[in-house]
Amino acid sequence: MVALKQQQLFDEIDTLPIDLKTKIIDNLLNSLNPTNKSIDDLWIQEVNHETVQNFVSTSNSS
Repeated sequence: MVALKQQQLFDEIDTLPIDLKTKIIDNLLNSLNPTNKSIDDLWIQEVNHETVQNFVSTSNSS
C-alpha cells in the first residue's frame, strides 16, 4: 500500500512544471541538510570582504 502511494506521488511530481519540481527539490534538500543562517551570513561577509579586497588590489595596480 505504501509503495503504491509512493509511486502515485512520483507520478504526480512527474506532471508538474519544472519550477515547481525545483522548489520541491530545494525543500527536500533543506530538510535533509538544514541551512544555518549564522554560518551563511559569515560566508557572505567573507565573500564580500574578499571582493572588496580584490577590487582595491586591482584598482591600486592600475
